[in-house]
Amino acid sequence: MASENAKAVAREVCSICGYDRAVDHCHIFPVMIIKQLVCLFFNKKEKLNYVKGEHLLILCKNCHWAYDHFNLNKKEFDKIKNEVIVEISLFEKVMRKQVKNGMFDKKLLKDFNKWSDKFDKLVNKLYGNTTTKKAN
Repeated sequence: MASENAKAVAREVCSICGYDRAVDHCHIFPVMIIKQLVCLFFNKKEKLNYVKGEHLLILCKNCHWAYDHFNLNKKEFDKIKNEVIVEISLFEKVMRKQVKNGMFDKKLLKDFNKWSDKFDKLVNKLYGNTTTKKAN
């Protein structure tokens, strides 16, 4: 019976290496940025389309560490690149809307730009001289 239950439960696997035993739900953006963003929109009239638990990668412990420390190689990053690009796009829309509606938070922008600079360095290292757009 235990083996039937094990078969019925879909196993989550690391999006990079395929390891299926100890995986994390990894935030695409650092938690400090997400918490600030959620706080800005908490109890506001406008709803934030940044739902906790939706904007995640499934990564094993090793790949999670490598992702968080901008230490992936090109082959590894290629496997998650599309998810990350979509997320950056969604996040930038939220940032632009925040600026437009006068809910600008300098700390959030500073933290995002700091993370974004590190992310750009990783992308440039992997793919050559390319940069992602930043919210101003």
